[in-house]
Amino acid sequence: MRLAESLRRNIMESRLGGLVNKFKGKGRRTTFFPEEILANYVNACETAGHGNEIMLLTQKWGGMSTVRFTPSFILKLPIKTSLDVGKRVWMNIGLMDDMETIKSGQTITIRTRNEFVTRFIGKNSFQIGLYMGIINVLTNSEVKFLRAEQTKKDSEYVFLIKKSKWKVPAMKETEEYRKLNHIEKKGPTLNYIIKKRIFMLKKDNRLYFRGKLLMPVENTLFHIFGKEGILIDEVPKISYNHFRDIIETDAEKSKKLSVLKTIIQAMGWGSLKISESRKEIKMTLYNPPYGMQGDGENWNFIVYTILGFLWVIDKSFKLTSVSRLYKQLIIKYSAE
Repeated sequence: MRLAESLRRNIMESRLGGLVNKFKGKGRRTTFFPEEILANYVNACETAGHGNEIMLLTQKWGGMSTVRFTPSFILKLPIKTSLDVGKRVWMNIGLMDDMETIKSGQTITIRTRNEFVTRFIGKNSFQIGLYMGIINVLTNSEVKFLRAEQTKKDSEYVFLIKKSKWKVPAMKETEEYRKLNHIEKKGPTLNYIIKKRIFMLKKDNRLYFRGKLLMPVENTLFHIFGKEGILIDEVPKISYNHFRDIIETDAEKSKKLSVLKTIIQAMGWGSLKISESRKEIKMTLYNPPYGMQGDGENWNFIVYTILGFLWVIDKSFKLTSVSRLYKQLIIKYSAE
């Protein structure tokens, strides 16, 4: 179902600082995230020689997402049929323009056009790992990556299904995941946010903030990136370069913080309260997005993305502390 139709039918429901995808009753917590920031982070990791690590992390994320959110009857289908079902979902939410799957013996070939992340940076390990994780689950087998040809427009991936069984990563129980991500209070709907032109839903069925593409992403990805901490200090730099082009640099500090609060809540990161003094900003994020991973939470990727936005206000801002209460994240930034 296309994103526009999901919004119209309230299948993607907006609450105060969160988005819940109610399709098939799965109750998936979804956030929107600037694709350019994520793609440039992946590119920085690739350039620094961390491509294999990124591949392993996205393989883990792809596997967990497929286990948790794929209806059981789809898991029982032949893999080509399952991937064809997935293709329709991924195209409808704007993650790619097209996909073709070919199975020959134990070899799986996936061909895509204009896919998530690759359309920004070209060659990357992010997508390789993601497809490996999906295939792991659909075949209940380990997968060997054979080769890939990636351009920003078209890509082809070839994988070998091995005989050994795949082991599911440690995950939260479904009910715990739902409870942690449950948000009582309803907020402005995405339709309202689009109507007010805070975000724009264009004819390509993709969501934009001031001309920059926002993509729906399940939250676990940011937890496992934050926990691993690969080049985490690069995130605020990448975020700053993204936001400085679209935030009025000469606007008052209070206006910039108002914009930050609006987009954080609209993207589904949580309900945000900001208090400030001359040199410190304290943010309390209620109902931050929890992930599926079973080894604890880590919101550093989001925390450092916010820091990059604050650099548009004052480049001397630094992260002072992060503390957690139940379903609350308290973040303090200070300027010199």
